[in-house]
Amino acid sequence: MVNYLAIFVPNYSDILFPPTSMLSNKVNFVWEAPQEAAFQKLKKILSRDPVLMIFNPGKETIITTDASSYGLGAAICQKQADGKRSVIAYASRTLTPTESRYAQIEKEALVVVWRCEKFRDYLTGMHFKIETAHKPLIPIFSKKNLDDLSPCLQRIKLRMMKFSYTIVHIAGKELFAADALSRNPQKVPYKREELEAEIYAFIQMIISFLPVSSCRLDELRAAQLKDETCQKLTDCVLTNQ
Repeated sequence: MVNYLAIFVPNYSDILFPPTSMLSNKVNFVWEAPQEAAFQKLKKILSRDPVLMIFNPGKETIITTDASSYGLGAAICQKQADGKRSVIAYASRTLTPTESRYAQIEKEALVVVWRCEKFRDYLTGMHFKIETAHKPLIPIFSKKNLDDLSPCLQRIKLRMMKFSYTIVHIAGKELFAADALSRNPQKVPYKREELEAEIYAFIQMIISFLPVSSCRLDELRAAQLKDETCQKLTDCVLTNQ
C-alpha cells in the first residue's frame, strides 16, 4: 500500500530508507528506533486527508508553471468554494540536452505547452488560466503574431492553439510549487512516446489550421509520384525496410 501511495508522500525515499535498508542480504534485520520512527511517520502521513483532489470540470482551473536551467515544473489546481486552491496533480521532468540550450523564455514557453498537452484530458473544451512568473511570456501567448517569434516559439504557440486559456503574470514567490518542482525535477529522460504524441499533435494542428484544397492535394500526389526521393521513401515504407 505504501508503494502504491508513494507519489503522494513528500520525500518518500528518505523517510522509508531506515526500513528498506534492512532488506539487503548484507545486513542483519534489526528493527530499532530509526525504523520504528519511519514507520510511524509514514502511518501518520497516509492517514491524513488526501493532498490531491478529484478534478471537477465545473470549477475554475489554474495551471502554474516554472522552468529552471535544467528542469520543468508545473501543477494543476482548482479553486474551491472557500476560495482556497486544491491541487489535482503535480509534474516535473528534467530537460533534454537540446532543451537545456534553449533561451530562458523558450524554456518557460516549453513548460506551458508540455503541461497543457499532458493535462489535455482535463483541459480540452474548457477555458482555464495559466500562471507564470516570466512576464515576457504574456505577449507571446496573447498578442504577438507568429511572424514575430523565433521558430521554437512559433511551434509552441501553434501547439497551444487547440486550448482556450488566459495567461497571467504573478510574482515568483507565489509559484512555490512549480518553482520547487523545476529546481528538483524527476531524474527521468523525456519518454519517446511523449515526444511522438507531441509531434503527432503538432502535425494534426498544422493540418487543421492550414487546410489544403482537393485540387492542391491532387497536384501534390502527382508531384510525389514523379519525385525519386518520395518514391524511394514509399518503397521503404511498403517493404518495411
